[in-house]
Amino acid sequence: YQILLKAFSIVNRRVLNVKLIVVGPEFGTSKEKLEELGLSIYNVSQNDNIKLQDNIIYFGRRPFKDIKYFLGASDILLLPMTDI
Repeated sequence: YQILLKAFSIVNRRVLNVKLIVVGPEFGTSKEKLEELGLSIYNVSQNDNIKLQDNIIYFGRRPFKDIKYFLGASDILLLPMTDI
């Protein structure tokens, strides 16, 4: 996630109201690291109110059949993959 977050941090500083939607396994970056990058996360599963400064929306794991909705709602797609 580190390369993705650094890239998104740069975009976030240059583009107003940009959001990063994350779907997948546990989001393992600490809130402190996110704050260093100027980022704030909203975890959908916690049922809190989303804040204006939340620019990452984390949905967690979703069934494969639902992924098409996330892809369809996106303007840009990033798919980080390991080299295996």
